[in-house]
Amino acid sequence: MSNTYDADHRWQNMCAMLARLGLDALELAHGRLASDLRSAVTTCQHCRSDQVCSDWLVRAPQTLEKAPGFCPNSGLFAAVREAIERGADDKIA
Repeated sequence: MSNTYDADHRWQNMCAMLARLGLDALELAHGRLASDLRSAVTTCQHCRSDQVCSDWLVRAPQTLEKAPGFCPNSGLFAAVREAIERGADDKIA
């Protein structure tokens, strides 16, 4: 597989995870939490669990309270979600 395919695959996984957490990657990309999204993308692109993630997403519910433990962005996603819920738009990470 090419690096472009891998990057696209990981981006799709991350967007699916964000959607299930009630977060929108496009909204985050243009908001004050954009640096957090950039950090999450970098982490996701270097993650070694991309196939585990893909397989998990196939079986996972459509809405989630938190990302699975194998996700290296789990803590960041939880912090971003919490910040949005409390109305804060400062950088989290």
